Amino acid sequence: MRARRFTIIAGVGGVILAAGMLLVALRYTRDGGDETPHPPGPPRVLRPLTRDADWPAFHRGGRLLGQGDVIGPPPMELRWSFKSDGGGFMQCSAAVVGRTAYVGDDAGVLWAIDLNDGTVRWRYKAETTLQCTPLVAGGRVFFGDTHGLFYALSADTGERLWTADCEKEIVSSPNLVGGNVVFCNSGGWGFCYTPEGTRVWATELANRVNGTAAVEGELLWIGACDGTLRVVDSSDGGEWMQIDTGEYLAAAPAVTPDGVILGGFDGKVFCYDPDTTRLKWTYDGIGRERLVYASAAWAEGVAVVGAQDHCVHGISGRTGERLWRFATGGDVDGSPAIASGRVYVGSRDGRFYVLDLHSGGELWSYRAEAAISFSPVVTAGLVIVGDEDGRLYCFESESPATTQPDVATRPADRPVSLP
Repeated sequence: MRARRFTIIAGVGGVILAAGMLLVALRYTRDGGDETPHPPGPPRVLRPLTRDADWPAFHRGGRLLGQGDVIGPPPMELRWSFKSDGGGFMQCSAAVVGRTAYVGDDAGVLWAIDLNDGTVRWRYKAETTLQCTPLVAGGRVFFGDTHGLFYALSADTGERLWTADCEKEIVSSPNLVGGNVVFCNSGGWGFCYTPEGTRVWATELANRVNGTAAVEGELLWIGACDGTLRVVDSSDGGEWMQIDTGEYLAAAPAVTPDGVILGGFDGKVFCYDPDTTRLKWTYDGIGRERLVYASAAWAEGVAVVGAQDHCVHGISGRTGERLWRFATGGDVDGSPAIASGRVYVGSRDGRFYVLDLHSGGELWSYRAEAAISFSPVVTAGLVIVGDEDGRLYCFESESPATTQPDVATRPADRPVSLP
C-alpha cells in the first residue's frame, strides 16, 4: 500500500500562529484502486502468528490441487509488503513453510522472507533467472534456473549444499515423491534426485516440458509441450502410458477426485479418467487461441482455471459444464488457489481478487503496484502473492474464520468483451 504525505505551511496576515507553524498532515491510502483521505494513526501492531505455514511447493505440491488452509473472510488487510532490490519481477509462486516464505525473482535471487513482518532472513544469488517455484523439504530448498542448473540450499541459512547441471532451462517447479525430488527441463527430460544430490534417474519424455509433475501415489502426471500427457513411474522414470491431447500443454495437471484436469494453448480444458485414460469431458468456453497457461485448482467439485481471455472460469469437475465466469481486465496466467469456499487469483490488470467458489462473485480485490502472474499461496491464515515489479504482498483477514456466507460485491457471468 503506497502512502503520500503532503505538508502545508500556513501563515495568516504575516503573524505566525501557534509558535510560527501550522502543520497539516494529510495521509492518502490506495486500496482497491481508490484514493481516499485516511486520518493519521499509530503504526499497526502485527497480530502474532498462531500457526506454522505448510505450502512447500507449487500449488501445494502432491496432486497440485491448489487447496489452502482455513482462512477468515474478506476484507483482507495488508500485513506487510516486500520489494526486491535486485530489479527482478516475480512470476513464479512462493513456497511457504514454518515461518518463512521462499521466492525467486527474474534477477536470479532466491529470497527467504520472514513471514511475520516481511524482513529478509537471507538471500542467495543464482547463476541466472529463476522462473520456478521452490520446493522446501527436509530442511532444504530446491529450485532450478534458466541455465539448467538445479540447486539445493539450507532452508535455515541459504548455504548451497549441492548443484546439478541439467543443461537446459528449468521452469518446471520441483515436486516431492517418495522422499525424492522430481522435476523437468525445457529439453523434455525428467529428473529424480535424492535430497542429498544423488541422481536416481533421468529420462527423455518429450521435446519440452514447462509444467510441474503432479504426484499421485507412485505415478507422475506430466503435461508436455508436444501435446501429450505423460504418466511416469516415479521409481525408475519409465513411461507407464501416454495420452495425446492434440494441444500444446504448458500448465501442470491437477489430479482430482473428478479426474486429471489441465488446460491447453488452444483455449480448452480437458479431464481424463486416471484409470482408463478416457477423455471424460472437454471445456471449450474459453475461445480459440486464448491460452490456458495457468494450472487448475480444484475443491468441492469445482475446477477453477484462469486464461488469457481475461477471465477466471468455474467448471463442474464432474461434467465439464460452466458454473460461472468472472471477467478481469487482463490475462490470468497465475494459477488460482482455493480455501474456505473462496478463490484467490491475480490478473495482469494489476488486481488481486477473492471470489466465491460456487458463484464466482467478487468478494474483495486489491490493486497491486504491477501486473500479477504469480500463483497465490493460502496458508496459516495468510495469503501471499507477488507482482511483476518485484513486490511480495502478505494479507490476512480482518476477521477470524466464520461459517457465515460471504456477500459478493460484483457477480460473475457479466458480459465479457475481448480485446
